Amino acid sequence: MNLIGLWSSDIFYYDNFEDTIIGFTEEGMGFIAYMRPLYYDIILFKWFLNEDKLITLKGYKNIISCDDEIEESKDVDLLFENLSIKVSTDKNAHGGSIDTIEFSQPIMGDLSKFGLLDKDILSHPIYKDAMHLSTL
Repeated sequence: MNLIGLWSSDIFYYDNFEDTIIGFTEEGMGFIAYMRPLYYDIILFKWFLNEDKLITLKGYKNIISCDDEIEESKDVDLLFENLSIKVSTDKNAHGGSIDTIEFSQPIMGDLSKFGLLDKDILSHPIYKDAMHLSTL
């Protein structure tokens, strides 16, 4: 199961001014970000798969940014343990096939299903923005 990359909850829809993105790096780090124009609400986490291929996400920092200014940055103790993940293919808003992941329970709001946005997480502007904000 290759989770590395950026996954979007809104990739299944036409024009939308907001999105929730989840990203996984090879090093076991990741983030989930609710985004709309000039606004980010990001939770940084560490992740790992156990021998049964169940995933655990341990959130450790929440950053809220508006207009590239940090409004709030705090430590959090968020934990999702032993979630199963269904990997499949679905259709995006334009009818094209995309890889999808679906968690056994919602991980932000009511969101549990995400479509692949980009496998190259480290070069993607969303990843770079999230990592930049985490250092401020």
